[in-house]
Amino acid sequence: MPTNAAPAGGPVSGNDRPSSTTFMPGAAVDPSQPFDLHDTLPPPPPPHCSPSSSSFIARLDAYVEHSCIGRYFKLRERQTKFSTEALGGWMTFLTMSYITPLSASIIAETGATCDLTAPDDVYQTCKQTVRRQLLTSVALTSLLSTLLMGLWANLPFILAPGIGTSAYFTYSVVGVRGSGFVRYKTATTAVVLEGIVFLFLSLSGLRAWAVKSLPSSIKLAMSGGIGLFLAFIGLQASEGIGLISLSRDTLVTLGGCPTDHRLYPIE
Repeated sequence: MPTNAAPAGGPVSGNDRPSSTTFMPGAAVDPSQPFDLHDTLPPPPPPHCSPSSSSFIARLDAYVEHSCIGRYFKLRERQTKFSTEALGGWMTFLTMSYITPLSASIIAETGATCDLTAPDDVYQTCKQTVRRQLLTSVALTSLLSTLLMGLWANLPFILAPGIGTSAYFTYSVVGVRGSGFVRYKTATTAVVLEGIVFLFLSLSGLRAWAVKSLPSSIKLAMSGGIGLFLAFIGLQASEGIGLISLSRDTLVTLGGCPTDHRLYPIE
């Protein structure tokens, strides 16, 4: 007989129902007692939990946060995670992979130290050599300056030559193949002096004060303008995919039409 039978004529609660542990094999079941087949079955096994990528990333973030690396870079104080910083670093690396050769290619258009009066084949060979030299120097200076910014200043910033300044140096100061008003050596000397001045401004704190005094609208406009300028260069045929080209009427037009099918040649 069940040991926890309900009072006669009274309702049977969930706690008063017979369980599988109160029955003996072969014992008779009282038909007056409510009976549920699920009460006599063993509980189902717990679901099998397989490790997921999200749990792995969470464990990795927690491990790095409590490690010496996380404490040095102050991940908890800055309310960030290792996975977030790693993703941002990867996106920055992809951007630098585009900016570094582009900056070298833009400056090489000046002719640099090549003989500007040499034949075209000799000049092009010298320009490619200068481009490789500039690419190596830009990559090394970006690497060293970024390491100093990350390990010494403890800031997640990269330092590299700007595309805007490189374009201004090439197309407005020195000119393509030295066609500007300033010689290449004179312009590079001015760049060195500019670097010394900016170093003094950074050490004295005047640069930070000048940056903080700029309105937020100007800062956002500068970022958007640089992004549009990079996209404009990447869409051209010389340094990009050739989606746009020169137009006499609108200055810029789609570049998908072959040159021999256009109404006017491209100069």
